[in-house]
Amino acid sequence: MLKLQFRDKRQEAIWLVDPLFTIGSAPENSLVINDSDIADFHAEIHNKNNTVIILSRNKDAALYVNNEKSVKAKPLNPGDIIKLGNVEFDVIDPQSTQYQSSLGLKPAKAPEWKLKSTASWMKNELFPINGKTVLGREANCDISIPVEHLSRRHVEFEVKGGKLLVRDLDSSNGTYLNGNRITESHAKPGDKIKVDVISFEVIGPQADPNKTIIRSVSAPKPSKKKIENNNTKKTPVQARGKAKSSTNNPPLASKGKQAWIEEPTISQKKTNYWWFAIAGFSITLLAVITFLSLR
Repeated sequence: MLKLQFRDKRQEAIWLVDPLFTIGSAPENSLVINDSDIADFHAEIHNKNNTVIILSRNKDAALYVNNEKSVKAKPLNPGDIIKLGNVEFDVIDPQSTQYQSSLGLKPAKAPEWKLKSTASWMKNELFPINGKTVLGREANCDISIPVEHLSRRHVEFEVKGGKLLVRDLDSSNGTYLNGNRITESHAKPGDKIKVDVISFEVIGPQADPNKTIIRSVSAPKPSKKKIENNNTKKTPVQARGKAKSSTNNPPLASKGKQAWIEEPTISQKKTNYWWFAIAGFSITLLAVITFLSLR
Protein backbone atom coordinates (compact mmCIF):
# COMPACT_ATOMS: atom_id res chain seq x y z
CA MET A 1 0.00 0.00 0.00
CA LEU A 2 1.30 3.44 -1.00
CA LYS A 3 0.99 6.81 0.65
CA LEU A 4 1.33 10.33 -0.68
CA GLN A 5 3.51 12.52 1.55
CA PHE A 6 3.95 16.29 1.21
CA ARG A 7 7.68 16.99 1.07
CA ASP A 8 7.23 20.04 3.28
CA LYS A 9 5.29 17.87 5.79
CA ARG A 10 2.36 20.32 5.87
CA GLN A 11 0.05 17.45 6.76
CA GLU A 12 0.04 13.72 7.43
CA ALA A 13 0.67 11.24 4.63
CA ILE A 14 -2.42 10.10 2.72
CA TRP A 15 -3.24 6.51 1.82
CA LEU A 16 -3.79 5.90 -1.88
CA VAL A 17 -6.59 3.38 -1.54
CA ASP A 18 -9.42 4.98 -3.53
CA PRO A 19 -9.96 3.68 -7.05
CA LEU A 20 -9.97 7.36 -8.09
CA PHE A 21 -8.10 10.04 -6.11
CA THR A 22 -8.22 13.59 -7.45
CA ILE A 23 -5.99 16.57 -6.63
CA GLY A 24 -6.78 20.24 -7.28
CA SER A 25 -7.90 23.52 -5.75
CA ALA A 26 -11.64 22.91 -6.22
CA PRO A 27 -13.46 21.63 -3.09
CA GLU A 28 -14.77 18.59 -4.97
CA ASN A 29 -11.31 17.01 -5.08
CA SER A 30 -10.10 14.21 -2.81
CA LEU A 31 -7.13 16.39 -1.88
CA VAL A 32 -7.67 20.14 -1.96
CA ILE A 33 -4.58 22.36 -2.31
CA ASN A 34 -5.08 26.10 -2.20
CA ASP A 35 -2.07 27.20 -4.20
CA SER A 36 -1.83 29.58 -7.14
CA ASP A 37 0.02 26.98 -9.23
CA ILE A 38 -2.62 24.30 -8.68
CA ALA A 39 -5.48 24.06 -11.20
CA ASP A 40 -9.06 23.42 -10.15
CA PHE A 41 -8.70 19.82 -11.28
CA HIS A 42 -4.98 19.30 -11.61
CA ALA A 43 -4.28 15.52 -11.54
CA GLU A 44 -5.87 12.23 -10.71
CA ILE A 45 -4.51 8.96 -9.39
CA HIS A 46 -6.06 5.61 -10.31
CA ASN A 47 -5.70 2.53 -8.12
CA LYS A 48 -6.62 -0.79 -9.68
CA ASN A 49 -5.36 -4.32 -9.02
CA ASN A 50 -2.56 -2.98 -6.80
CA THR A 51 -1.31 -0.80 -9.65
CA VAL A 52 -1.22 2.98 -9.04
CA ILE A 53 -0.98 5.45 -11.94
CA ILE A 54 -1.13 9.26 -12.14
CA LEU A 55 -2.15 11.49 -15.04
CA SER A 56 -2.85 15.15 -15.65
CA ARG A 57 -6.44 16.38 -15.88
CA ASN A 58 -5.49 19.72 -17.40
CA LYS A 59 -3.15 20.14 -20.35
CA ASP A 60 -2.01 23.48 -18.94
CA ALA A 61 -1.33 22.05 -15.46
CA ALA A 62 2.29 20.99 -14.95
CA LEU A 63 2.81 17.42 -13.74
CA TYR A 64 6.30 15.98 -13.17
CA VAL A 65 7.29 12.52 -11.98
CA ASN A 66 10.96 12.19 -11.01
CA ASN A 67 11.70 15.55 -12.72
CA GLU A 68 10.22 14.33 -16.00
CA LYS A 69 7.15 16.05 -17.39
CA SER A 70 4.33 13.58 -17.66
CA VAL A 71 1.69 13.88 -20.35
CA LYS A 72 0.35 10.32 -20.37
CA ALA A 73 -0.51 8.05 -17.47
CA LYS A 74 2.54 7.24 -15.37
CA PRO A 75 2.85 4.27 -12.96
CA LEU A 76 3.87 5.21 -9.42
CA ASN A 77 6.32 3.30 -7.26
CA PRO A 78 7.76 3.82 -3.77
CA GLY A 79 10.48 6.48 -3.89
CA ASP A 80 8.95 8.45 -6.77
CA ILE A 81 8.74 12.26 -6.49
CA ILE A 82 5.66 14.03 -7.85
CA LYS A 83 5.59 17.75 -8.58
CA LEU A 84 2.36 19.67 -9.20
CA GLY A 85 3.18 23.33 -9.82
CA ASN A 86 5.45 24.16 -6.89
CA VAL A 87 4.05 21.46 -4.60
CA GLU A 88 6.09 18.27 -4.26
CA PHE A 89 5.12 14.86 -2.94
CA ASP A 90 6.97 11.68 -2.05
CA VAL A 91 5.42 8.33 -2.87
CA ILE A 92 6.15 6.10 0.10
CA ASP A 93 5.49 2.57 1.24
CA PRO A 94 5.46 2.73 5.07
CA GLN A 95 6.25 -0.97 5.35
CA SER A 96 9.27 -0.96 3.05
CA THR A 97 12.73 -1.46 4.50
CA GLN A 98 14.06 1.40 2.38
CA TYR A 99 11.56 3.90 3.81
CA GLN A 100 12.14 2.81 7.42
CA SER A 101 15.91 3.01 6.92
CA SER A 102 15.57 6.57 5.57
CA LEU A 103 13.96 7.52 8.87
CA GLY A 104 16.78 5.90 10.81
CA LEU A 105 14.52 3.10 11.97
CA LYS A 106 15.31 -0.56 12.10
CA PRO A 107 13.14 -2.56 9.74
CA ALA A 108 10.05 -3.55 11.65
CA LYS A 109 8.84 -7.09 11.94
CA ALA A 110 6.01 -7.80 9.52
CA PRO A 111 2.72 -7.16 11.33
CA GLU A 112 0.80 -10.28 12.29
CA TRP A 113 -2.59 -8.55 12.14
CA LYS A 114 -4.04 -7.04 8.97
CA LEU A 115 -7.33 -5.97 7.46
CA LYS A 116 -8.17 -7.29 4.00
CA SER A 117 -10.75 -5.25 2.14
CA THR A 118 -13.55 -7.17 0.48
CA ALA A 119 -15.12 -4.12 -1.22
CA SER A 120 -15.37 -4.48 -4.99
CA TRP A 121 -13.52 -1.22 -5.67
CA MET A 122 -10.60 -2.00 -3.34
CA LYS A 123 -10.70 -5.77 -3.32
CA ASN A 124 -7.92 -7.65 -1.50
CA GLU A 125 -6.20 -4.45 -0.33
CA LEU A 126 -4.23 -5.20 2.85
CA PHE A 127 -3.91 -2.72 5.70
CA PRO A 128 -1.34 -3.59 8.38
CA ILE A 129 -2.19 -3.01 12.03
CA ASN A 130 0.72 -1.90 14.20
CA GLY A 131 0.00 -1.01 17.81
CA LYS A 132 -2.93 1.41 17.64
CA THR A 133 -4.35 2.01 14.17
CA VAL A 134 -7.19 4.46 13.49
CA LEU A 135 -9.45 4.13 10.45
CA GLY A 136 -11.55 7.04 9.23
CA ARG A 137 -12.08 9.51 6.43
CA GLU A 138 -9.62 12.14 7.77
CA ALA A 139 -6.35 12.35 5.91
CA ASN A 140 -4.31 12.05 9.11
CA CYS A 141 -5.86 8.69 10.06
CA ASP A 142 -3.57 5.67 9.89
CA ILE A 143 -6.00 4.19 7.37
CA SER A 144 -7.68 7.03 5.52
CA ILE A 145 -10.65 6.19 3.29
CA PRO A 146 -12.56 9.32 2.16
CA VAL A 147 -16.03 7.80 2.03
CA GLU A 148 -18.92 10.17 2.75
CA HIS A 149 -20.69 8.17 5.47
CA LEU A 150 -17.50 7.14 7.26
CA SER A 151 -16.78 9.18 10.39
CA ARG A 152 -13.66 11.34 10.53
CA ARG A 153 -12.19 8.96 13.11
CA HIS A 154 -14.43 5.92 12.88
CA VAL A 155 -12.80 2.93 14.55
CA GLU A 156 -9.55 2.07 16.32
CA PHE A 157 -7.70 -1.22 16.17
CA GLU A 158 -5.18 -2.14 18.85
CA VAL A 159 -2.95 -5.18 19.17
CA LYS A 160 -2.81 -5.89 22.89
CA GLY A 161 -1.49 -9.03 24.52
CA GLY A 162 -1.37 -10.80 21.16
CA LYS A 163 -5.08 -10.12 20.59
CA LEU A 164 -6.83 -7.63 18.31
CA LEU A 165 -9.11 -5.17 20.09
CA VAL A 166 -11.68 -3.31 17.97
CA ARG A 167 -13.00 -0.07 19.49
CA ASP A 168 -15.68 2.13 17.89
CA LEU A 169 -14.85 5.85 18.25
CA ASP A 170 -18.44 7.05 18.71
CA SER A 171 -19.02 6.83 14.97
CA SER A 172 -22.34 7.95 13.49
CA ASN A 173 -23.05 4.78 11.51
CA GLY A 174 -21.41 2.28 13.83
CA THR A 175 -18.91 -0.55 13.62
CA TYR A 176 -20.10 -4.12 13.05
CA LEU A 177 -18.29 -7.33 13.95
CA ASN A 178 -19.75 -10.43 12.29
CA GLY A 179 -23.04 -8.56 11.79
CA ASN A 180 -23.35 -7.27 15.37
CA ARG A 181 -22.89 -3.61 16.26
CA ILE A 182 -20.17 -3.18 18.86
CA THR A 183 -18.56 -0.51 20.98
CA GLU A 184 -15.53 -2.60 21.94
CA SER A 185 -14.73 -6.23 21.30
CA HIS A 186 -11.92 -8.64 20.48
CA ALA A 187 -11.66 -9.98 16.93
CA LYS A 188 -10.06 -13.18 15.75
CA PRO A 189 -8.69 -14.25 12.37
CA GLY A 190 -11.48 -14.73 9.83
CA ASP A 191 -13.90 -12.33 11.51
CA LYS A 192 -15.78 -9.81 9.35
CA ILE A 193 -15.73 -6.10 10.19
CA LYS A 194 -18.02 -3.59 8.49
CA VAL A 195 -17.81 0.21 8.66
CA ASP A 196 -20.41 2.01 6.59
CA VAL A 197 -20.42 0.16 3.23
CA ILE A 198 -16.83 -1.07 3.52
CA SER A 199 -16.15 -4.60 4.72
CA PHE A 200 -12.91 -6.15 5.89
CA GLU A 201 -11.72 -9.60 6.80
CA VAL A 202 -9.41 -9.92 9.79
CA ILE A 203 -6.09 -11.54 8.96
CA GLY A 204 -4.11 -12.69 11.99
CA PRO A 205 -1.63 -15.24 13.30
CA GLN A 206 -2.75 -18.81 12.91
CA ALA A 207 -2.01 -21.65 15.29
CA ASP A 208 0.85 -23.85 14.08
CA PRO A 209 -0.47 -27.44 13.81
CA ASN A 210 3.09 -28.80 14.06
CA LYS A 211 3.88 -26.91 17.24
CA THR A 212 4.17 -29.06 20.36
CA ILE A 213 1.84 -27.94 23.10
CA ILE A 214 3.63 -27.96 26.45
CA ARG A 215 1.38 -28.81 29.33
CA SER A 216 1.74 -26.93 32.56
CA VAL A 217 3.32 -29.04 35.33
CA SER A 218 1.49 -29.01 38.64
CA ALA A 219 3.31 -29.26 41.95
CA PRO A 220 3.96 -32.93 42.98
CA LYS A 221 1.69 -34.31 45.67
CA PRO A 222 3.46 -35.15 48.97
CA SER A 223 3.93 -38.88 49.61
CA LYS A 224 1.92 -40.69 52.28
CA LYS A 225 5.09 -41.27 54.32
CA LYS A 226 5.81 -37.55 54.33
CA ILE A 227 2.23 -36.81 55.38
CA GLU A 228 2.51 -39.29 58.27
CA ASN A 229 5.81 -37.72 59.40
CA ASN A 230 4.22 -34.28 59.30
CA ASN A 231 1.27 -35.52 61.34
CA THR A 232 3.55 -36.85 64.10
CA LYS A 233 5.09 -33.40 64.56
CA LYS A 234 2.65 -31.72 66.93
CA THR A 235 3.04 -28.20 68.18
CA PRO A 236 2.77 -27.61 71.96
CA VAL A 237 -0.75 -26.24 71.48
CA GLN A 238 -1.78 -29.34 69.55
CA ALA A 239 -0.15 -31.63 72.18
CA ARG A 240 -2.35 -30.17 74.88
CA GLY A 241 -5.44 -30.80 72.80
CA LYS A 242 -7.59 -33.89 72.75
CA ALA A 243 -5.51 -36.95 71.98
CA LYS A 244 -6.61 -39.28 69.21
CA SER A 245 -6.94 -42.98 69.90
CA SER A 246 -4.14 -45.22 68.69
CA THR A 247 -4.00 -48.99 68.27
CA ASN A 248 -0.56 -49.00 69.97
CA ASN A 249 -1.98 -47.74 73.30
CA PRO A 250 -3.48 -50.38 75.70
CA PRO A 251 -7.23 -50.26 76.16
CA LEU A 252 -8.75 -48.90 79.33
CA ALA A 253 -10.05 -52.36 80.23
CA SER A 254 -8.87 -55.78 79.10
CA LYS A 255 -10.49 -59.04 80.16
CA GLY A 256 -12.13 -57.35 83.16
CA LYS A 257 -8.86 -55.90 84.51
CA GLN A 258 -7.70 -52.32 84.51
CA ALA A 259 -4.62 -51.56 82.43
CA TRP A 260 -2.76 -50.19 85.46
CA ILE A 261 -3.08 -53.53 87.46
CA GLU A 262 0.09 -55.40 86.50
CA GLU A 263 -0.01 -59.20 86.43
CA PRO A 264 2.97 -61.07 88.02
CA THR A 265 5.55 -62.41 85.67
CA ILE A 266 6.40 -66.13 85.40
CA SER A 267 9.61 -65.75 87.48
CA GLN A 268 7.60 -64.01 90.21
CA LYS A 269 5.08 -66.88 90.20
CA LYS A 270 7.85 -69.51 90.65
CA THR A 271 9.37 -67.58 93.58
CA ASN A 272 5.99 -67.50 95.34
CA TYR A 273 5.60 -71.31 94.96
CA TRP A 274 8.95 -71.95 96.73
CA TRP A 275 7.98 -69.75 99.66
CA PHE A 276 4.70 -71.61 100.03
CA ALA A 277 6.54 -74.99 100.02
CA ILE A 278 9.11 -73.94 102.65
CA ALA A 279 6.40 -72.45 104.87
CA GLY A 280 4.34 -75.64 104.64
CA PHE A 281 7.32 -77.85 105.40
CA SER A 282 8.27 -75.70 108.41
CA ILE A 283 4.78 -75.81 109.84
CA THR A 284 4.64 -79.60 109.38
CA LEU A 285 8.07 -80.06 111.01
CA LEU A 286 7.07 -77.86 113.94
CA ALA A 287 3.87 -79.86 114.45
CA VAL A 288 5.83 -83.14 114.50
CA ILE A 289 8.32 -81.87 117.05
CA THR A 290 5.54 -80.58 119.28
CA PHE A 291 3.72 -83.91 119.09
CA LEU A 292 6.84 -85.89 120.02
CA SER A 293 7.68 -83.63 122.95
CA LEU A 294 4.24 -84.15 124.46
CA ARG A 295 4.55 -87.96 124.53
